[in-house]
Amino acid sequence: MEKPFCYRTQDHTLIHGTIHSEQGEPIIFLHYMGGNEAIWSGVIPSFTNAYRVITLNLRGHGKSEDPGKGYDFATLADDVAMALDHLEVPAAHLVGSSLGAYVATSFAARYPKRVLSLANSEGALQNDRGPGGKFTESKEERMAKIRRRSETIYPSKAAYIEYLRTMWQPWSELKEKSLDGLELTQGEDGSFTTKPSWNSSMKLLESLFDIRLEKWYSQVQCPVLFLPAEKEEGLEGKLTFIKDKLEPILTRSQITVIPGTTHAMMFDHFEEMSHAIYSFHKDVANRSVKK
Repeated sequence: MEKPFCYRTQDHTLIHGTIHSEQGEPIIFLHYMGGNEAIWSGVIPSFTNAYRVITLNLRGHGKSEDPGKGYDFATLADDVAMALDHLEVPAAHLVGSSLGAYVATSFAARYPKRVLSLANSEGALQNDRGPGGKFTESKEERMAKIRRRSETIYPSKAAYIEYLRTMWQPWSELKEKSLDGLELTQGEDGSFTTKPSWNSSMKLLESLFDIRLEKWYSQVQCPVLFLPAEKEEGLEGKLTFIKDKLEPILTRSQITVIPGTTHAMMFDHFEEMSHAIYSFHKDVANRSVKK
């Protein structure tokens, strides 16, 4: 089943999502920056028999509106809280990829009683700056580099899709399926740009640079599964940060590195990713029963 839903946030931004199954504990999947809820199509079937599966388009992504504001992680977490309220879900498992992992962790810090577990794939694994962080440059230097890039404009949606198929190799059936949730912004001249807008994307990246994950995770009360990609740059730095900075402040956590994985592991390792999350949930449940 696929049951679309939508709701308005506190600042009246329209957010879209989909319910994929109705039975079991709720599990919410949050996509990466520039993605949409359809990226999870390979993972979802592993959970529909045992969970109430929900996918969301974060603000500015997919069918959700891009209001040009609210791209701080407190607001993004509150958007998720309103999704749970709208669906009358008291608490849920959260699975996030990259940006979605940051949103999920922010939510778990702000609403600890509403999160059953947290699975973070390639996001919220390491601070951008500070001791053990990804970058040595300042926020100003980092953002100046990013702003030197220019926004890409496409003559048509078909042109953008063709660009994706050419650049995003190897192409696959699941990547093709993710196009089902793709939405672009059309300008007055008929050209197209990606969502979220360039300005909204810059706000997101600025917000990311200011995050101190130790503060967030110190407020998280649920079990946490870390899923860093084996083939992604900086794996050792992520593992060191998790072990030195995050694991000591978490009650229950686990690191799983799936062999061969890259940043968007839900495409080329969807079965292994699903198994890792499902196994983590079972292990947590078994430990709770033994207590």
